[in-house]
Amino acid sequence: MKYLIVNFSFLITFISFSKEIILKIEGSGRGKEYEVMQFENNSKVVLYKTEGNFKTDLDLYGSADCLGVFKKINNAADLDLTCEFVDQYNNKMWATLLRKTEDIDAGVGRMLIIGGTGRWRHLKGTSCKYAVTLNKSIWFTSTICKVNEDKFTKFKESL
Repeated sequence: MKYLIVNFSFLITFISFSKEIILKIEGSGRGKEYEVMQFENNSKVVLYKTEGNFKTDLDLYGSADCLGVFKKINNAADLDLTCEFVDQYNNKMWATLLRKTEDIDAGVGRMLIIGGTGRWRHLKGTSCKYAVTLNKSIWFTSTICKVNEDKFTKFKESL
């Protein structure tokens, strides 16, 4: 009986956490360097600000503003941004974007939703993957968030 209860508990846990919904976010914008610390080997640390826009597969859209630090040391680049997304209903989402890459103009990183207002508050703690490409200082992103079913239902019901 104990064996059956343990297996049944595992099965319920597995099923409840295995259902994930994908939220897609697309964006573009332009970045600006505010302060640059340049080293003699062409490495640099940059205080960076970017402004842009976003659109989701659920017809939410709005502006995106990010602040952070970009480090290029030798051939490695690290990006650490905190962004505020404001949708058409004036609801906000805050997220941290991290990326480590050797190619500054393109790469893949992680986005962690750290808070929000309105419907976005339901996605707090959600981890996402994003890809970015730069073309003539304009960035284009594609972000995929795997959201558990409970969070996604709450998010979608508040649309």
